[in-house]
Amino acid sequence: LDSIDSDDRLASDYRAYGDSNQTGAEQEEMVYGDTVSFYDKLMEQVSEEDLTNTQRQIMEYLIGSLDNDGFLRSDVSFISENLAIYQGLDVTDKDVNHVLSILQSFDPAGIGASSLQECLLLQIARREDSRLTRRMRRVIRDYFDDFTKKHWEKIRQHLKTSEYEAEEV
Repeated sequence: LDSIDSDDRLASDYRAYGDSNQTGAEQEEMVYGDTVSFYDKLMEQVSEEDLTNTQRQIMEYLIGSLDNDGFLRSDVSFISENLAIYQGLDVTDKDVNHVLSILQSFDPAGIGASSLQECLLLQIARREDSRLTRRMRRVIRDYFDDFTKKHWEKIRQHLKTSEYEAEEV
């Protein structure tokens, strides 16, 4: 009987810990998470674009070439060559860059970047133009090394700004 009481108390404690206002579906979603893959989410966005057959093939190749962080680590000319060899597509680097720019307009912001710096610049580009946004862009573009090393005072001096403004950036 002691073990039954102990089990009941544990179950009661567990129920008390959870949110009793959640429906079964909400709890199930919380447990199992999102079932749509990252690839599928990107392909949904592809379907919303007016692409030629060739552009669609390039896009699918680009999406398939993304790493787990959403970065495209391959050089555009390497991608053009691979498309010619493996897909039989005769495309230029300009063609690939055009489709890559479309991919980089997808969500999440920063997708298809080749580096963290480019990813952050893509994210900043989506912000409304303002003095703050321009400063953010400048920090990432011109002082990225200082930014990654958290040399805030050095960045503040480069920007010739107050501590408050630098912190805001």
